Amino acid sequence: MAVALALCALMAAQDPAPKPDEIPIELYFKDGFRMRTKDGNFEARIGGRVLTHYRDVLDRPDDDTAPLRSVPDAAFVRQARFEMEGTLYKDWGFKVQTDFPSGTWNQSTGAGPANVSGTLRDAFVEWKRLREFQVRIGQFFEPVSQEDITSTRFIDFVERSPMNRLMPGREIGIQFSGMVLDDRVSYAVMGSNGSALLNDQGRSVTDRDDEKEIAALVRVWPFRKSDHLLQNVRLGVGASVGSVDDLASGGLDLVSTELSILWWESGGVAPAFDGRRTRLVPQIQVPIGPLNVQAEYLIREDEFADGGPEGELETSGFYVQASYILTGEDKKPENRIVPKGDWGAVELAVRFARVTVENGVDAGLGAAVGNAEEMTSTTFGVNWWPVRMVRFSANVVVERYDEELFFDTREEDALVGFLLRGQVDF
Repeated sequence: MAVALALCALMAAQDPAPKPDEIPIELYFKDGFRMRTKDGNFEARIGGRVLTHYRDVLDRPDDDTAPLRSVPDAAFVRQARFEMEGTLYKDWGFKVQTDFPSGTWNQSTGAGPANVSGTLRDAFVEWKRLREFQVRIGQFFEPVSQEDITSTRFIDFVERSPMNRLMPGREIGIQFSGMVLDDRVSYAVMGSNGSALLNDQGRSVTDRDDEKEIAALVRVWPFRKSDHLLQNVRLGVGASVGSVDDLASGGLDLVSTELSILWWESGGVAPAFDGRRTRLVPQIQVPIGPLNVQAEYLIREDEFADGGPEGELETSGFYVQASYILTGEDKKPENRIVPKGDWGAVELAVRFARVTVENGVDAGLGAAVGNAEEMTSTTFGVNWWPVRMVRFSANVVVERYDEELFFDTREEDALVGFLLRGQVDF
């Protein structure tokens, strides 16, 4: 489809004498293949990305019995995405993004990897005439966490923090957003199906019940219009509130985002989730020249149906991270690093994160033995951008669990591993 569009546009652009009812099209490349009509009523970008990862857990405990606490060390295609986005008649935007990653293990059931036929990631239309008020409808990230809504292309590490498992990810719904007060404040409010018990579980599925979820994210740049050293500092708070009906609590299995270790396994005698679900996520980001520091904290509560020993499940998490570009480029959060020199840009990063299932054992949600209610991860990383659209990353990860996890052949309360990434995107 992309080739056909490009060829048609090229033929139109080379036509020396377009007919009166035809509008010439310009073709050019800027972070993707772009086309636009001379009158400005249509423009589009065709892009894509490939992220290939390798994950290795040092002295990995063998685990062949479901549920799988660990999975084999492997190279895999983390993302292989094609996307098209653009604007019609200057006011109407659209985006469609598909993904063809490697199949992965289902650690809860023990089912092995299978081929992936493709999945829909983003699909939305939007009205964006006013900077202060825009409307989007379709499938896209629910606005709660700054880390969650940052593209995986631009996060400072190979994977997002462990806390990300408890975020909503993409949902289907409608959003109102904008920039106000001289661009010092942004807001986004979304009404969605609220189907995600864990990240991205609401993507590409219709709602399972009549209940819905409201999410909002407000961010403030207090020094944006000044020459202050902190002019790019951003403060924010995200939140969501929604309800579910009779949702099985056994689906809350927590696998670490980096080493893929199942550290909290649900499936006890807890009643189903039934009632309100809330998230509160204060956040901060401080970019100063080549330095970037950011942090988030999550408080989440999920109500149980009547009859359980606990009224609700309480979970929490946080991460604190810092990165520094050694080669002198300025850090632009949620964007590419653009190298200044012939040898590219090099960035160092470190992150500490923690996730806690506050009362999972007391609620009967999981076993007290062989399970952990808290895990921490410390990640050290280096990113090399030889050119603006190519990135290579290496991370060393140390994960610790507050209780020993039971694998097939031994018990462990800490594991060390590494992650590698090769990335091309445009």
